[in-house]
Amino acid sequence: MIITLAFLGYQMRLQAKALKSDSRLRQFELYQSLLNQHTELLKMADNDPVLNLIWSPLDPDRKRDLDAAQASRDWGAWTVMTPDEQRGYRYTRYAIELFEQAYKVNQYGMLDEEIWRKWVSWMEIWPRTRYFTYMWQDTARKFMPSFVDDYWDLVRQSAEFDREARVERTQLLDPLSGGDLLRNGEVPDVDPPKAEAGVPGGSALVAETEAVLEAVAPKSSEVASVAAETEVEAVTPQSPEVEAVAPKSPQVAAMAPEPSGVEAAAPLPTAAEAIPEAPEPGAPRRDDSATR
Repeated sequence: MIITLAFLGYQMRLQAKALKSDSRLRQFELYQSLLNQHTELLKMADNDPVLNLIWSPLDPDRKRDLDAAQASRDWGAWTVMTPDEQRGYRYTRYAIELFEQAYKVNQYGMLDEEIWRKWVSWMEIWPRTRYFTYMWQDTARKFMPSFVDDYWDLVRQSAEFDREARVERTQLLDPLSGGDLLRNGEVPDVDPPKAEAGVPGGSALVAETEAVLEAVAPKSSEVASVAAETEVEAVTPQSPEVEAVAPKSPQVAAMAPEPSGVEAAAPLPTAAEAIPEAPEPGAPRRDDSATR
């Protein structure tokens, strides 16, 4: 009986271990599938340069025409788009549908935090494309309601991640030179790109988030000013006394120790100064009794 129970327990442990291994394998397969689809999305733009135009703003006159058509009826902008514009529209929709898949996989707990942040950062930039506004108005109801409800929160979350990364980068040390990135008063430009106006709902959230975070994040000019003041203090003499006794010659200055704030001791007399000169022969001896 005891042997049977032990054998059953052993089998259950093996089964649990196998299920855990299968779960990790399934998690990797899902992530790999999403990554392959995202890579394919990038290749599509590489093979078809017209798709890259979605990252450039529309001509103002053309945008007014599309806006007027979109306001007149459902899918209005689509009906007046050129074939190239329709390809950009479909390309934008394909990207958002891919993000919807990643969102669902993350809800199942199949993506770790680091990977999910990458997907969120990709979601953030797409509302700035040419045709996102029209595509979202036409097809948002065809996506999962939870994804639609959470999309703009994810965009705002990504903006916060970017702002945190910007603050962290200003505190990193340059691994090549060992110096601070703020040396010479320079701060790398790592600000996230601004959202364009006209994106429904999302642009307002992103603008609000950036405004709040801008108020609490250190400005590049302020950080550079602090770094410059620190550098000046490091090379400025600390007291007039130290400056007064500092050697003037560059060669001597290079050999002289740094001032420590303690007053320098008087120099020792040389051998010639310490030993009095011998009197000449026949000269009267000096009476030092008065000074003893």
